[in-house]
Amino acid sequence: SILAAVWYASSALQGFFLDQAVDDLQARAHLLENQLRPYLARLDPAALDALCKEAGRAAGTRFTVVLPDGRVVGDSREAPDQMDNHVDRPEIRAAAEKGLGTSIRYSQTLELRLLYVAIPVRHGPDVIGLIRASLPVTPIDRQIRKLQLRMAAGGLVIAAIVALAALLVSRRLTRPIERLVAGAEAYARGELGEPLPTAGTLELEALGAALTRMASQLHQRIQRAEHQRNELETVLSSMREGVVAVDRTEQVISLNAAAAAMFDCDRQRAAGRSVQEVVRHLAFQRFLKRALASAEPLEEDV
Repeated sequence: SILAAVWYASSALQGFFLDQAVDDLQARAHLLENQLRPYLARLDPAALDALCKEAGRAAGTRFTVVLPDGRVVGDSREAPDQMDNHVDRPEIRAAAEKGLGTSIRYSQTLELRLLYVAIPVRHGPDVIGLIRASLPVTPIDRQIRKLQLRMAAGGLVIAAIVALAALLVSRRLTRPIERLVAGAEAYARGELGEPLPTAGTLELEALGAALTRMASQLHQRIQRAEHQRNELETVLSSMREGVVAVDRTEQVISLNAAAAAMFDCDRQRAAGRSVQEVVRHLAFQRFLKRALASAEPLEEDV
């Protein structure tokens, strides 16, 4: 955005300076118009050329007088008879057709980039000649470059300030996010007791509060499940009857102390193993298969 602003400002300044230069050259050409009209009316090339050279020295401007057919009859710097026909010059064509012609191009004669402004000279309704005033645009380009460098330097300073401010703001935003991420990772490890930090933006505070509520509810549910499991373990451990729980693949889920004593096995090692490894009793294994395949409760003595 800073580069775009610098480009736009420099373009606007260049356009402003060129417009001012066009207005200035047009005013100088109009000042010379009344002096040239009598000589153009009677077509006095020598007087026209002498007047152009005198006015050019006084005004510091190059003046060129061109007839409607493009022939040069006066110039403040060159001999008119040694100059090319100017009928194809864009500023001459535009001045003859619209009353004002402007052009910026490189001059092979002066080896400079020049701004040309041409106006017609009328005698009654007829155009009897054209006056062209020109100035080098190198000073304008030089001033534009200086302004561009100043604006670029100012833009760099602004960019540095904005970058520093953006860094501070981003750190202010990312630190609460990093704390939220660390807290969420702690929750994932099962550390549900600590509340998440809520400093930061309103959105981050709302997110932290929601995660804290979720962790609190999850912690309560885990505690209830553990309490229920402990109660069940207590009931099963106190039973004289042996209880064995298996899944559909005949893997032992759990068994109580009475069942471990009946089958002479280790409770801790039995969990997760096949019931055939834990209970080596063929009738019991057959009964278990029938029970797993049945939709109704089964009862049998073995």
